[in-house]
Amino acid sequence: MTETPYEEVTRPAFAEEVARTFQVEQPDPHTILLRGACPRCRHVMDYRITEQVVRRRVHLDRSGGEPETTEETMLCTCGADHPDRPDGNVGCGAYWNLKISDS
Repeated sequence: MTETPYEEVTRPAFAEEVARTFQVEQPDPHTILLRGACPRCRHVMDYRITEQVVRRRVHLDRSGGEPETTEETMLCTCGADHPDRPDGNVGCGAYWNLKISDS
């Protein structure tokens, strides 16, 4: 099997797939752990989000009863080798913006 070459790339479908397929764990009250297959290279990855990480708030119309969300920029953190990956980088280069609700 040929490995996916490293490329810094995003597509709206990446965030949509992650929202549908990743497992969510909360190991402590201040941490969320997202786990699943990268939507580009398909290798398993973990992504940890803590309250200490600066996140952009997305304010929604409260009249619709929608929960407040944050937007987290995520990137592939798989441990697989990807051709052309710069030294010191991890993953395949894919990234996406995932909306995370407080509920």
